[in-house]
Formats: sequence, structure tokens, C-alpha cells
Amino acid sequence: MPDVDIAILGGGCAGLSLAARLSATGLSFRVIEPRETYTDDRAWSFWRTGPDPFVDCVRASWSRWTVAGPHRTVTRGSRRYPYQTVTAGAFYARALSLIDDAAQGSIACGVHAGAVEPKAGGSHVDTSDGGFTAAHVIDARTPRRRPDYGQFFLGREIVTDDAVFDPDTVPLMHFRKGYSTGVDFLYILPFARDRALVEVTSFAPSAPADAVMADWLGHEIAACGANAHTVLREERGPCPWRSGIATPPRRR
Repeated sequence: MPDVDIAILGGGCAGLSLAARLSATGLSFRVIEPRETYTDDRAWSFWRTGPDPFVDCVRASWSRWTVAGPHRTVTRGSRRYPYQTVTAGAFYARALSLIDDAAQGSIACGVHAGAVEPKAGGSHVDTSDGGFTAAHVIDARTPRRRPDYGQFFLGREIVTDDAVFDPDTVPLMHFRKGYSTGVDFLYILPFARDRALVEVTSFAPSAPADAVMADWLGHEIAACGANAHTVLREERGPCPWRSGIATPPRRR
């Protein structure tokens, strides 16, 4: 018999979300996560369409948002499906608590997952802490192949000296030109009149240079009227949209 019903390789947002839901099923599961500790390192935003285990982790909620191009700004909204933000710290704490309370669930932090090999009745999972077997394996790790398209972002949560934000409306996608070879836009989560996460994002085959992203973000923060402000935290990263393909061979 396999050691567990389900092995989850990677304890990020996807892996922990799955584990949180499995915690109420009675199925046995094990999460393999390379980081040793979790920190409040980011935020996730989405339209609420129904209840989930993380309702209590919502930091802010909005019923109105805007999309802007060079000649027009469109405002839309929904009270039935609000746009909400969950902070990573609260999300991690909630997920880890649910895993800890699960009768047959566990998480191994500071452990790296290796090869997954088919075996009678499931798969054998190799890890830096030894191997184990699982009837099913969910691989939520970052793709090992180079993504050929993705979302690249840089954001700063700031507190301003002046009240410059509208806390009732999210500037969801305010499009810009010339920062990448794809689609570029500004995104703001206004938590209060003097506090917001201001973020610049590119949907593109590759990320703009770090200096380009930093200069762009600085310009957008200044354009908000936030010349005098304090940076509370910074988040950045890529979100691969496609797993990509191996680097093609060079032509001779």
C-alpha cells in the first residue's frame, strides 16, 4: 500500500490550497516544501465567487474597479462578486493550521522533492529526506522548463504623507506602452487613502530589465501624487502562463 493517498510537491499557493481542502476529506496527504519557514511575502487578489477556507484571511474587499487605455477609463463593479485580497502571512498561517489539524495530513518543510517514478499502485517520490510512495502525485513546483510567456511584476506597498488614493476603487489595469514586448499596465490595491500596493506588470515573452521595472514603478508612484512616502515592503516575480519548451539549438 502507498504511504499516502496524495503527495503534493510544492507548498506555495496552489499546493497549500489543495492541502487545506484535503484536510477535511479523510484522505492522507503529504506536502513537500523546500522553504524552511513562511513569511508574509506577497498578496493574492481575486473575485470572490463562493466560500473557501480562507475567507477569514481577506485583508480588503472592493466592489468597483477601473480599466484604462490612452483615451478612455471604464468603471465596472459587482457587489455579488467582490474583488478581494488575501495576504500571504494570513493565508500561510491558516493553511498550516488546517494541515496540522488533519488526521492524516502533514507538511515537510526544508525538504526538496526529486524524481517521481511510476510504481505499482502509484508512484515513488524521491526527496532530500528520503523516499516515499503515493497513490497520486500533484506536482505544484515551478516549471523546470523556461516559460515562453508569463506575467512579470514589481510592486511596493507604501504609506503616503498625503491622502492620494481612492480606497473604494481598484485601478485594475491601466495600460501603458513601451516597457516590454508584450502588454504593460499599472495595478493598484488601495487599502486606505494613504496606503496602497502599487504594482507594474508586463504580460510578455520575457521580463523587462530590473532597472526598467524599477524606474517605471517609481514614475507611477510619483504620478499618484505620492512624492513623500514610506515603502513597507516590496514584492516581485514571474508567473509562468505556459510551461514553455526547451531552449532551441542554435543554428550553425
